[in-house]
Amino acid sequence: MGRPIKSWLGAFVVSALMLAQPLARDVSYADIFGDKRYWPPKCTITECTLTGLGGIIGVWLQHVDKHERFVVRGVCASACEMAYRYARDIGKSVRIAPGARLIPHHVPGEYVSP
Repeated sequence: MGRPIKSWLGAFVVSALMLAQPLARDVSYADIFGDKRYWPPKCTITECTLTGLGGIIGVWLQHVDKHERFVVRGVCASACEMAYRYARDIGKSVRIAPGARLIPHHVPGEYVSP
């Protein structure tokens, strides 16, 4: 009995968060769900690469919370860039590879470095 309620509540919370999260005008949620460039890449044994076009901010920040070492490679835009700043600000090991590009995306209510 408790499980369906938790599933329903979880789906409701995720839906509410998604609706409250503004996106760039040319990116839809269907684009985000169907394109791996909007999700944090998988990590190797030694470090995690931060690269991507952005996506859902909470997913990227949770990714940072779960890992310790990061390297920014290629284009790291929007939520990816916020994950970089968050990792740096909470003392995680973060380096920027040569040629990497950090592209910030300013959204009301976003994580802002102190």
